[in-house]
Amino acid sequence: MSGFSLPMLKLEAEFTIAPAADGLTETTFLIAYRMKYGLLGRLMGAVAVRRQLRQLTGKVLAGLNHHAATGEIVGKDFVAGAS
Repeated sequence: MSGFSLPMLKLEAEFTIAPAADGLTETTFLIAYRMKYGLLGRLMGAVAVRRQLRQLTGKVLAGLNHHAATGEIVGKDFVAGAS
């Protein structure tokens, strides 16, 4: 994730992709993070960073869905056809 410059000590992400009972695919995307700056960092995380990570998660999953449906490579900024 280039250009991703939040004040974090640690960020971990995990994808799980598995077949679902209805013939579709179930995707789980977990993000765990720890902010810098103690209490101030935790407040920033709760107010602003969580919202940014939700938006990022939406883009990642939309890109994954697009790739699965079309086979197109999804590149920079999670846009199809970008490198």
